[in-house]
Amino acid sequence: VSLMTAHPVGRLLDRGYRVTLIYATVLALALFNLCFLIKGATWVLMLGVALWGFQRSSFQIILTTLLSQVVPSSHLGSALGLTSLLKGVVFLISCALAGILADISYSYIFVFGLATSLLTLLTIPRKTLRNLGHTHEG
Repeated sequence: VSLMTAHPVGRLLDRGYRVTLIYATVLALALFNLCFLIKGATWVLMLGVALWGFQRSSFQIILTTLLSQVVPSSHLGSALGLTSLLKGVVFLISCALAGILADISYSYIFVFGLATSLLTLLTIPRKTLRNLGHTHEG
């Protein structure tokens, strides 16, 4: 899914749909967690996997694009390296927390993921989104 969505996401970013893609990425993560929380039919789980794949590729493309637009080119390598380091630390902490929650119940992993995704969706600052540059979205 990541492979199939990477190019279309990149083209949409080039066309200025930054805000829409940021919201779509966070919403996809929330829906992924919901699909695995309800543990429905196989097609629900496959939909969850597809949403996760879309979210992963979209997040990476959006983050790299935004960094390249706001960081001076003389510091872009350092910014990307620092971002990768921070993502790694967050991933390590998330995996540790997921392991602790899985010891209690696997469902708690997806409850936590859904809650944090929805919180992120609700707290994306509008002013920051407007400062991302000219977009087709207004």
